[in-house]
Amino acid sequence: MDWLFTDQDYGMKEFFGSVDVAVMGRKTYSKAIEMRPNAAPFPGIKTYVFSHLLPKGPQQFAEVVNDDPESWVKSMRATPGKDIWLVG
Repeated sequence: MDWLFTDQDYGMKEFFGSVDVAVMGRKTYSKAIEMRPNAAPFPGIKTYVFSHLLPKGPQQFAEVVNDDPESWVKSMRATPGKDIWLVG
């Protein structure tokens, strides 16, 4: 994925400006942390990880949820904010 940020923007700055929530699974989160171990994967974007293996609640740079995805999305969409990004 490093090619996304090497020679030009590819529209990523505009995209990141349009979202304020990122949602991903455990494996994508693990890879994101591997790529940037000491920093949030997406600074300024609240990150949620769906997992039944990780403990529910705040983690490093994310919050783990194990709720029903449909109910969680309905709840999240009911709060004011920008778009939600499904990562991975």
